[in-house]
Amino acid sequence: MLITMLAAFQPLKLLGAIVRTDSDDPLVHPKLPTIVDLVDTVSRFANISELSLTMNGWVESEEVPSIWEAMRSWARCRNMTRCAVELLVDSSVAIDDLTLDSLCAAWPHLEGLQVYWNSEYLDPGEGPNLHLLARYLERCPKLCHLGLQSVYMSQGSCCEIATRLQPRPLHFVIGVSILEDEDETAEFIARISNPFHVSVRACYDGHEEEVWRDIVERVKTIRRDENASSCEVCADARDSFEGVILEEDVAS
Repeated sequence: MLITMLAAFQPLKLLGAIVRTDSDDPLVHPKLPTIVDLVDTVSRFANISELSLTMNGWVESEEVPSIWEAMRSWARCRNMTRCAVELLVDSSVAIDDLTLDSLCAAWPHLEGLQVYWNSEYLDPGEGPNLHLLARYLERCPKLCHLGLQSVYMSQGSCCEIATRLQPRPLHFVIGVSILEDEDETAEFIARISNPFHVSVRACYDGHEEEVWRDIVERVKTIRRDENASSCEVCADARDSFEGVILEEDVAS
């Protein structure tokens, strides 16, 4: 029924959509084919710019990757500015780097991207690579809000930043992180956020707050050392380069 309703819209006229598959009766929760068909249907709307899609259903772990793969068809929606996806199924399989990479490459006007999934049973090392954040920021010059259920960063995986990143505020929200080297993570965040006023918030798991607070303090130390050694940075610029700060600090 939901797919039929969406299909009734003229493909070039739908500019925004809020879609939720839900039911109080677990026996009628959508199964994999229905969810994949729903994801594929979105790609018909080439001019859509804002999408919020919440998918509840009964899906086995080995089936979840086909949902993420189907999302790659959204690369046809070149005008996308804000996209929020929640995959609320019983299985824990993180979105893959290839899907995120293909969408960011296809959405030059992207301002906000949130992708959340069930992380209860994730194995260590599952989730998007944190170091790919630099590539997303390069490809999406307007990207200011990025939310991911989980990220990981293995030791020695930092990438070189090929181009100068365009200054902007950046709000980065994570649920769970697997960081093998917190010092290296701090150096990476400092490098990609140098022109930015950045907030980082871990919102799901209490102990993650402490991990990111430690990283934040290390980033601030790196930033202070960099600014102190640079005679080319004026005082006003140093203030705006304060570094990564926690979301609650931004609010205050």
